[in-house]
Amino acid sequence: MVCKNIVRVAKKTGLQFKYRTRTPLWYLLLSVTLGVMVALLTFLTLDNLIAAQSQLSSSFLRGRKAAHSENEANEATVAPEKTDSPKFSEDDVIEQHLLKMEAQLRLLQQVKVLVWVMTQPDNHQKKAIHVKETWGKRANKLLFMSTTEDPSLPTVKLNTTEGRNFLWGKTKEAYKYVYQHYLNDYDWFMKADDDTFVIMENLRYMLSLYNPQDPIYFGSRFKKFTPQGYMSGGAGYVLSKAALIKFVEEGLTDPKKCKTNSNGAEDVEMGKCMMNVGVLAGDSRDDLGRGRFFPFVPVHHLIPKKIGEKHWYWDYIYYHMKVGPECCSDTAITFHYISPEKMWELEYLLYHLRPFGVVTKEPFPPRLPPDLQSVPKEVIARFSNKTS
Repeated sequence: MVCKNIVRVAKKTGLQFKYRTRTPLWYLLLSVTLGVMVALLTFLTLDNLIAAQSQLSSSFLRGRKAAHSENEANEATVAPEKTDSPKFSEDDVIEQHLLKMEAQLRLLQQVKVLVWVMTQPDNHQKKAIHVKETWGKRANKLLFMSTTEDPSLPTVKLNTTEGRNFLWGKTKEAYKYVYQHYLNDYDWFMKADDDTFVIMENLRYMLSLYNPQDPIYFGSRFKKFTPQGYMSGGAGYVLSKAALIKFVEEGLTDPKKCKTNSNGAEDVEMGKCMMNVGVLAGDSRDDLGRGRFFPFVPVHHLIPKKIGEKHWYWDYIYYHMKVGPECCSDTAITFHYISPEKMWELEYLLYHLRPFGVVTKEPFPPRLPPDLQSVPKEVIARFSNKTS
């Protein structure tokens, strides 16, 4: 009825509206609502929920395709109306949404990301709990690395010393734990701080271009200390499965490749180690050269002069970055120094607020970044075959 009423109003106003499906919008929305309710009541597993949602979207698309084919056959026997009025269908919007939802569910299954969060006892209830209740729930696996047990998160108790000067030792122990317990279960292994906000859907979107069997890692790339630079610790960085294997098996067993003691700047030491074991520093920017991993809060990158002209950031950043709306990719992944209040603000703005009628237009698969020297040759070849 909703769709027919829209058609009736459109005709009265002289607007040509082509309604090409036999599936009313209210029926689709009702089906989705009932599906979610059934899932909650029966405690569906994540895999079953994914399958149910995929079946729903596939069923709608198949039905629409059949209806569209039938309408085309009928329209072939009728002379088309001559009009300059725009023609559109609400089903086009629905179809685009369902296709993107289907792609997102596929990435959730195919790009499996484990995230471990660097935290400490004093921050368990001040910061870490807010990670768990916001963006952390969208990781395939979420771990909190600390030095005390806390079942409310829960935490992994590492036998290390707390303190900023010992973060390198903590990082090594955390990645060794992940290697020993989860290597074969996930494809990518990300480190984040308890004041980092991660948009997991965009992380999977970017990583979908790459093979986890290639030794590569991504983050906010700085240009100091090694020829290929290193990734900012606060913005977070993500290692492929092959990179994790090289780090643990080749780096941590060879003092010439990775620093053996616990002190030192964690992100710098990781960058040196990655370079020494042959892990490529990837270009995490989008195809327009806009950043995706950020070491500061969004406003510092969006508002000119928030980061002063003489700030160390400009001397460290590997790629030239603009300030203002063009600073940041539409598929940005991380921001740092996010307070618990700001974390909940981002959660609302990203996952609840919806401008009416706005449909995103990101291409899938994503396009390659500008720096092709930081892209594995196999990825370039595969991308070229798809686009040729």
